[in-house]
Amino acid sequence: MFLVRYNLSIITLYMFVPLVLDTVLHYGFNSIEEPIVLPLPFNSFFDDGPKWNLKFYVFLSLNWWFAVEMCAVLQGPVAHYAILSGYFQTEIQIFTEKIKMLKLDEGSIEEIDEQISAIVQSHSNLMV
Repeated sequence: MFLVRYNLSIITLYMFVPLVLDTVLHYGFNSIEEPIVLPLPFNSFFDDGPKWNLKFYVFLSLNWWFAVEMCAVLQGPVAHYAILSGYFQTEIQIFTEKIKMLKLDEGSIEEIDEQISAIVQSHSNLMV
């Protein structure tokens, strides 16, 4: 959930802050001639540079859609990789510690086999 909120906040800052900034600078102070445009795919359709017209706001909406889709497509595999890596790393560490705690020099072969079987069984139950 953190990743979703983080990505949406970054998208909002990347898209919304320039819009507010150039709107205030243009309409409030009349100090800039063109809107501030950050690199996004649909900005390449501005032939002679962006102006404050319907075309600008249509491409702005398309860029918002593109940015949200891009983050949604990218965050899924990254989040799943992070979750699975954390899970498997923890399981490998637990399995390693259990193996280190085996008492191979004490007890009979049957007791050692029981210990190993219990460790393998618990590991198999966690992984399935």
